[in-house]
Amino acid sequence: MINFGRPEILILLIMNIPLIYHGINLGDKTKKYIVLSKIITFSIFVIALSSPFIETDQELREDDKIVVLEDQSFSNNILDDHDLDFDGVEVDRRVIASGNSSNLKEGVVRNIEENESHLLVSDLQSDDDLDGLSDKVVEKNSSLNLLKAETEDEVSVSIDGPESTVPGARNLYKVNIYSTLEDEVVEPSVVYDGEEVPLEKEDENTWTFDKMFSDEGVEELKAEVEFDGYFESNKKYYKAVDVREKPEILVLGSENPLGGHLEDFYEVSYSEDIPSDIDEEYYTVIATEGFEETEVLEYVTEGNGLIYTGEVNEEYNILPATPVEEEDSTDGAEIMLVIDASTSAGETEQGSIQEAISIAYGLVDNLPYNNEVGALVYTQEANLITEPEPLAYNRDELMDKISRIETEGNTFHHKGLRGVEEVMEDEGNVIMISDGIIHPLGENVDTREKSLDIASRLDQQLITVGVGDRRDEDFLKELSSRGNGFYLDSDDSGRLSFAFDAGGAEERTGELFVVDPNHFITRDFEVSAQALGYDSVEPKRGADLLVSSAEGDEFLTSWNYGLGRVAAFSGDDKYLSNIVDQEPGLITRTVSWAVGDTERHRDDWLEIESGREGESIEVSSSEDLEGLNRESEDLYTGTIEADEPGFHEFNGKTYSFNYNSEIERIGYNEENKELIGSTGGEIYSVGDENRIVEELKSSSDRYVSDEKSLTKYLILAGLAVLLSEIGYRKFKGVK
Repeated sequence: MINFGRPEILILLIMNIPLIYHGINLGDKTKKYIVLSKIITFSIFVIALSSPFIETDQELREDDKIVVLEDQSFSNNILDDHDLDFDGVEVDRRVIASGNSSNLKEGVVRNIEENESHLLVSDLQSDDDLDGLSDKVVEKNSSLNLLKAETEDEVSVSIDGPESTVPGARNLYKVNIYSTLEDEVVEPSVVYDGEEVPLEKEDENTWTFDKMFSDEGVEELKAEVEFDGYFESNKKYYKAVDVREKPEILVLGSENPLGGHLEDFYEVSYSEDIPSDIDEEYYTVIATEGFEETEVLEYVTEGNGLIYTGEVNEEYNILPATPVEEEDSTDGAEIMLVIDASTSAGETEQGSIQEAISIAYGLVDNLPYNNEVGALVYTQEANLITEPEPLAYNRDELMDKISRIETEGNTFHHKGLRGVEEVMEDEGNVIMISDGIIHPLGENVDTREKSLDIASRLDQQLITVGVGDRRDEDFLKELSSRGNGFYLDSDDSGRLSFAFDAGGAEERTGELFVVDPNHFITRDFEVSAQALGYDSVEPKRGADLLVSSAEGDEFLTSWNYGLGRVAAFSGDDKYLSNIVDQEPGLITRTVSWAVGDTERHRDDWLEIESGREGESIEVSSSEDLEGLNRESEDLYTGTIEADEPGFHEFNGKTYSFNYNSEIERIGYNEENKELIGSTGGEIYSVGDENRIVEELKSSSDRYVSDEKSLTKYLILAGLAVLLSEIGYRKFKGVK
């Protein structure tokens, strides 16, 4: 069966109609033949321009060759020697990682061949995650098989936790053990100030301890395991903790419980008025009541923070939320669902289009009746399913139409967004559900830049939801950022029901939910609290809604104002009493975000990052120290080197230097083993050489689908007809 890559070109055949009519009415037989030749030639070239092709099945037989992908990074040194002997079979060995680098994803993608089975020799420890790697392998009609060799007995130790803190703050540290031992647990020890620290066992590989430091300066923690293993250096781990002066923050108003909660982490001052030296002393201002906006505008614009916890009942230009009428705050939202139904979304292993349909269907099913919801589906064009209407009238019909969406065609994301522009006139919400993938045809029409341009000018908030294993999160996040919205992956899409649940619930529970999990404040954070009522507000354009109630009441919004950071709590009482009791972490995270760089108000400072073998140690300072280079006024940077793991000093300040990170995570990464099965591969052991050869060879006969273009044949046929006509005309003496 003949298919066409550009079927729209065939419309040019209509131009043949007048020519055919003219030829039929010619009495001169010679001229009639010439006209007929022109009709045939024109038709052939038009069909050629439409990119016709036929699909063919081709049997491929591989040579007797095995491609071995070898991971030669340091962590693989503990794998037993695997000198494989494949009699009579060519072995093509390729190094995919070496030394202190374990970027397996890049190494595999760079070395896999189409229609090939590969044998991977690796512990599957990787610097980056392997998400999407199986899809890239399957796309090439290939597979990954793993040789799992025995490992040397080995143990490593490390410490996770804050590298900087303030006096009096409680700090939680984790001691991690990585081990290749199956039946033996090796316990670590931690020493601080010459004394062993009590540890609490969390699981067989993790221990924890709390530590509070009293004085400013650098404190030293040392973890150790007693074990005679393959490596020597990874049995000790050194952690330098920089205990800094508490940043000063100002609370506008009288002394209160909110400020008291923050005193463990900050130097808290109280004042009824804005002091004249505010920009020199304080990193952040917390306003619990109304304030004079002009007194803090310059302070915030120049890079400081502001947090407002009072009632939002008047307009402040500097705040990310604005008050609205009570009745407006309970109106249902206007929502347009934009669903990617392209081939890229339909052919992934997990069935992205089914995932997209499920998300859209579930949202329509769960939203309250007073929300106005519409939908459109797009591939190379946008097709409107229905304009936004109250779910009280169109819920069942819309769910039925969404369930019957079928996948087809290529992906022009800008067409979907342009469809929104044509349908929605006022402010509202656009939820775009897509994998974000742009294929070559989309690149040819510049769909990326066109999509970003449309997102920037939309009057509506654009929320993107990523589906599929191969989704392009960077593109989807940039789209949502341009559209003053936020990005969610499919696992977090359930948050949408809470974000748009305004006014539809029978009773207001006050339960809080994270709406945007990608912000510094809410990343990897779940809220478990209830607020004591809410102000009637809505986020301003450009603001980030971070936390909302189950009924859709905005609770925490934020944005950048100039160089500064501003957050507004629009619920609970002005001292956030319920949140202090139930979820104090939300407050401390918000203040930490607003405070920002804790060094910016200090006259003299020296910052030294902890280092690992194989890496240089980054240093920055406000002073011109030997070995540093001037970057800007009061900023000097450079790198230093350390000879061996331990605690070292630079200009009187202690820093830690540890063993190579490559030998920390040792042994096989069990979580990454699923990669092998997802590509159709097997896991082998040393000694399975004969089975490896037989099974890799037996899987070498494959049928693959191919698209065979007919364009060049049609062009040759058209030229043949044209040359025949020219010859005929010369023979007849016709010009």
